[in-house]
Amino acid sequence: MYANESATPLPHEWYSSVNELQYLQYTEFADLSFDLTPRWNVEGGVQHFQSKFNGGSEWASYAWQPKEPSESSGGSHKFNFKAGTNYKLTDKVMLYGIFSQGFRDGGVNGGLGPRAWRTVRRPSSSPTRSTISRSAGSRRCSTAA
Repeated sequence: MYANESATPLPHEWYSSVNELQYLQYTEFADLSFDLTPRWNVEGGVQHFQSKFNGGSEWASYAWQPKEPSESSGGSHKFNFKAGTNYKLTDKVMLYGIFSQGFRDGGVNGGLGPRAWRTVRRPSSSPTRSTISRSAGSRRCSTAA
């Protein structure tokens, strides 16, 4: 008996789990580019991302912990935007600038039972994280005949 609770380890068991996770992701996007003049181009876009997850375990625990079922579900969604422009100074030199957003989907940290997450003091899920990217510069094209 450990921690005032009984557990029945399987033979040669240190940690075991029986899990299932269903995960669905989809995205829609549009990106448009317009030539304002023969040398100047602008671009814009939008993206929508969505995910859903659902799962659980019959049990997930260390040998000294009781075999407990757990469930987790959640999801995330985000709209991302981008805008850019480029200008051809000459036939071989172009200036450009772009701004864009992105993100990393959150999720569940599966495989450990409810008691184990409290023991290791880690969250049972991870958050969605956003990113922003900005870039400007010039490009030179050299063509060999």
